[in-house]
Amino acid sequence: MGNAQFERLYEEHASDLLGFLIYRTGDRALAEDVLADTFERVLRSRRRFDPRRGSAKTWVYSIALNRLRDMQRRSGSESRA
Repeated sequence: MGNAQFERLYEEHASDLLGFLIYRTGDRALAEDVLADTFERVLRSRRRFDPRRGSAKTWVYSIALNRLRDMQRRSGSESRA
């Protein structure tokens, strides 16, 4: 996946993904953080994307959900400390 493909992927999915994350979190600022972190991960790992294993949308959303879980876990452990 080259830079042009990455930009197209961002343009196609960022807005809907942000809406999904706002719905999941109820917190726009957190959703924006997760979105930025997601696309940073997508950019860094884009060479590992294999379209034979699933769609780009599915790949991006699974990264986003994993980032959201990580952030929620981290905030939970910080509040206990």
